[in-house]
Amino acid sequence: MNSDNQNSPHWSESDLISRLYGLEPAENRSAGHLAECGACAERWQALQLRRRSVVEMAPGTSDRLEERLRAQRQAVWARIEHPRQNLIWRMLPAAATALMIFAGVALHQTKPPAAPVQQASAVSDAQFFNEIASVVNQETPRAADPLQGLFDSTVAPAAVEAQ
Repeated sequence: MNSDNQNSPHWSESDLISRLYGLEPAENRSAGHLAECGACAERWQALQLRRRSVVEMAPGTSDRLEERLRAQRQAVWARIEHPRQNLIWRMLPAAATALMIFAGVALHQTKPPAAPVQQASAVSDAQFFNEIASVVNQETPRAADPLQGLFDSTVAPAAVEAQ
């Protein structure tokens, strides 16, 4: 019956199309409705006429369709049995792979031998403590020494300009 509105006694387009294609449920209690209701019967007959006109409009289409499908099938089998690819095209992926492997081996560079690690000389605890104390007691860090040299120039700026 009407799937959009269960209270309506008329059949919907969906119900009519389902009946047209045989998809109507077997226990449909309102099958007699089409015989009783003029509006639904009219829509039902219009739908049937439209389907018939579409089917009859193209006579012989099934023969042409079968012939076309047969030709397609034969073409597919012919291509499967006799591929058109030359031997060169079939061997191209293998040749490209071999070339890439050869290039990789040819361009491979061995890792240079590692330089021997120099062992630090043993420093006594007293020397280590003295170095740390001298770093802590400095007014400026050692990294600032080059900058400090720019400002502690012993040459006067006028003398530099005169030269």
